[in-house]
Amino acid sequence: MPRAYQGAKTRTYQKLYGYKNLITWQKADDLAAMLHELTLHWGPGYYRLSDQMRSAAVSVKSNIAEGYCRVSLGD
Repeated sequence: MPRAYQGAKTRTYQKLYGYKNLITWQKADDLAAMLHELTLHWGPGYYRLSDQMRSAAVSVKSNIAEGYCRVSLGD
């Protein structure tokens, strides 16, 4: 079950945090939260795999935010 996006009413700067309004960023945030929940109770043999999966999911939303906040069109 997808969780409701909590930051919609957060007061932010127009350009700097506008990426949070992107559907792709919200879906990536949901993915990261879902993976965290799913891997939370994995056994000791899966710590490295769960850490790698969590890092990859967080990287997706970080890359979306970084791309959005670029200054020029050439970037």
